[in-house]
Amino acid sequence: MRKGVTPVIASIMLVAIAVSLAILLYYGITSILSETTTRTTSMLERELDLAITNLKIIDFGNCKIMVLNTGGTDVPLESVYIYRADVDSEIFKEVSFSPSKGIINKYESLEMDLDIPPGYYKLILKVLDKTMDYGFITCSPFFCDIKPDCEGNETQIIALSGTTNARAELPTEGNYNYKLCCSKISSVSYLSACPPSLTGFVTLSTNSTNDLNTNARAEKYNYTGSNGFDYKKSVCVNFTEGNLECIYDTKSNCNAKGYSIYLFSISGETNARIGNELAYPLVFCCKYG
Repeated sequence: MRKGVTPVIASIMLVAIAVSLAILLYYGITSILSETTTRTTSMLERELDLAITNLKIIDFGNCKIMVLNTGGTDVPLESVYIYRADVDSEIFKEVSFSPSKGIINKYESLEMDLDIPPGYYKLILKVLDKTMDYGFITCSPFFCDIKPDCEGNETQIIALSGTTNARAELPTEGNYNYKLCCSKISSVSYLSACPPSLTGFVTLSTNSTNDLNTNARAEKYNYTGSNGFDYKKSVCVNFTEGNLECIYDTKSNCNAKGYSIYLFSISGETNARIGNELAYPLVFCCKYG
């Protein structure tokens, strides 16, 4: 009489076969995914000759950077990685940015907006696993811009006759087409000197009767030189939250010191023209706290 396989043994064999098939399937899929990832990375590496690939951060703004392709090849954004860390830490986290698709063409620049919480950070820029550049960046809810019109959540600080080589006036005058627009402002006052509770931005020239509010030259706020304005109005600002610490310096020095919110620039310490952050070497820059 033949003896067959008992039901218990048959069940064990079926389970063993099923487990074996599952293991084979898992390793097969893993192998395929790994091969696909490797193939994709290899394709990028073949398309990008890293020896001639070079990106440089030419400007650090408020939660944004300007990247210049100084290398010998176009760089797809899919191969670009950005990492941040607190200034007293070496633990870096990957940063999302936009645009995230497209190409940085040879010898062209691209502005990239970074998705970073408010704070001051170390930043590293890489293409694949090669470090391109590094620096420091501030992300702040406070920002300023010189433009034709302010948005609903912005306050006009002063008006300018242009973005460079400009004169200034108070917002009440209405003669000039450009405005210095800032967020997170609760009030702006125009006084001979700013009290400690307010932040001084810039000093404007006026006349002996203090009623000339247009065609003004600019002076570094709190300038103490003997050639400063005899008659002046200082632009004093109060914030809805937090505070600003501000200095006048070159743009590169501002960034190195952590003052990477740029408002405007002036052509000298006194009797100066005013313009955007790129117009003149002496930049009014701040950090938010």
